[in-house]
Amino acid sequence: MPRTPRAAPRPHRSDPPPSSRRTRGHLWGPFTARGSRPYDVEVVGEAEWRQLTVFSVDVRTHARGVVFTLRGELDFDSVVQLHEATAEELGRAGKSPVVADCAGLAFCDSSGIGGLLRLYQRLSAQDRALRLAAVPASVARLFALTGLDQLFSVHPDVDHALGAGTDGPGADGVADGREAPLDEGRSA
Repeated sequence: MPRTPRAAPRPHRSDPPPSSRRTRGHLWGPFTARGSRPYDVEVVGEAEWRQLTVFSVDVRTHARGVVFTLRGELDFDSVVQLHEATAEELGRAGKSPVVADCAGLAFCDSSGIGGLLRLYQRLSAQDRALRLAAVPASVARLFALTGLDQLFSVHPDVDHALGAGTDGPGADGVADGREAPLDEGRSA
């Protein structure tokens, strides 16, 4: 019995589509499919798209604490920038809380969460609190799925985070004002 010719092999899924289907400014790959991020260059415009994807950290000192304003994508490529920007503040003495303003955070992956955890650990070693403010819904969902919402003190905005007093984990080990477990030397 004669063999029938086989169909041409299908392209690998990570191969880019033909140029007729490629959109301007769209990155192609298994994790960059259209709609996988809360923004698209076609939706928000090229200038705003670049602003959303480039990571930056601004440091501001207030009387009640220090605020790190995070903007862009906190991922594997930018977590080093987070640590470099926060290293100087971590070297200073004092017990003032540190607030990470996440309102401008467009994306956070597991490396970004790991970077926030390392920052939390370094501050905890100094008996300082890390408070997160204005966390986007996508990042808050990651915290809830991983249980980190029980570790981090999350606040609706920077003013609430700075005025949180002893509600943060750095002050009494408890986030969001929940009751702390009793220590041996402490009674209710």
